[in-house]
Amino acid sequence: MKKSLLLVCLLAASLTASAQFVTSGVVVDAAGNPVSGARVEAKGTDAFVTTGIDGRFTLETNRMVEKVKVRSAGHLPKKQNVSANMTIALENDNWWSRPATRYQFFVSPQVTIPSLDGKDVPFGIMVGVVKNFGAYVRYVQSKMPSTSKEFKAQESYDRADYYYWTDKKTGYQAITGGAIIRLGCPLYATVGAGYVHRKVAMQHITGDWYELPEKVHNDFYSHSGICAEVGLMMKIGHIAINGGTVLWHPEAPFFGANFGVGYVF
Repeated sequence: MKKSLLLVCLLAASLTASAQFVTSGVVVDAAGNPVSGARVEAKGTDAFVTTGIDGRFTLETNRMVEKVKVRSAGHLPKKQNVSANMTIALENDNWWSRPATRYQFFVSPQVTIPSLDGKDVPFGIMVGVVKNFGAYVRYVQSKMPSTSKEFKAQESYDRADYYYWTDKKTGYQAITGGAIIRLGCPLYATVGAGYVHRKVAMQHITGDWYELPEKVHNDFYSHSGICAEVGLMMKIGHIAINGGTVLWHPEAPFFGANFGVGYVF
């Protein structure tokens, strides 16, 4: 009796070990054409098979498979739940459609053009980290002009006074930071705020340099305070290109342009 029971158990174990589960389907590209030579892996096992010239595959395993992973040169890898006679559509692998798979640091030299008539061109750096979302910090600065006298309130400065001013110097300093948001492709939006210091100095016919304080002239004057900025960044491989605009002094808005090309690690 014991021998018979043992024999039955061994037979059942043998049948179980030799049982096969079959997963079949077809792999196609974005246009619906069959993809040959694609590697179809059974998740959770070491089993895999490659597709034939018609894109079809049959994968046999000794246990039930719930999900497969497909890899093919020139296409993005894809995981898909198993279903009867399933079709697995692969997307083309190119820099535009490739998804962000990990956080990456980047560093980018920066240049800012604060105004069209300013003589200063501030330089600096932008650093950040990004995946689908991220953050950045930017700092730019140019040399601040020196002044020899203070502009007093009783002194007038209107357009007629242009005859008495012989030269102008400007300086710019800004530190900003904010968020980076992926727009579904290697294009990112940057939105931030920070602090800006804009110094404007004019040389009088006497040779003295004056800093133009706020409210003295409606078109151009010094300002320190909060600024806002928006822009776009495009990541191509390990290269990041960014550009945007910075706004300061909301009562009499001034716009500057930011630009940079950097490296993504």
